[in-house]
Amino acid sequence: MAFKIKKAYLLGLGNWLNDLSLTGAASRARTRFVEQLQAQLQIIDKDRVAILESHADKNEDGTAKKEAGDNGEHYVLSEEASKAVAKEYSELLMEEYLLDITDANRLQMESLRTIVLESDYRFGPREGDSPEVAQIRIRQMNDYPAWCDAFEAI
Repeated sequence: MAFKIKKAYLLGLGNWLNDLSLTGAASRARTRFVEQLQAQLQIIDKDRVAILESHADKNEDGTAKKEAGDNGEHYVLSEEASKAVAKEYSELLMEEYLLDITDANRLQMESLRTIVLESDYRFGPREGDSPEVAQIRIRQMNDYPAWCDAFEAI
């Protein structure tokens, strides 16, 4: 048996779990799980950078061109390359993240299943939220059914 969810949902799930006020065994289960998600997110980010580098314009020495912008450095991409990057990265995020459920992590995953499926967290934007926070809350609200589906399947 395995926990299975699209990679696109990992960051939001991890952030939401970190925002929950948990204690004891539930908190420890959450911490271990989020650490696993963070390791996977680092791999996804390395893959994202590799995708960008493979499609970026090249310097004379063959390295990917970068230029300074308002938000720091970014890779120089043609319009066609930019579309290819977006397509490839979207495909990466649609891949499934699999976490085998073993005797060693079964209780952790059962605890997380309960946390997610029985949450009384109020999803959606709240009065006084900044536009950025409101957007995050809307995304959580939209992603929650996928999180539930993944945990219901274990």
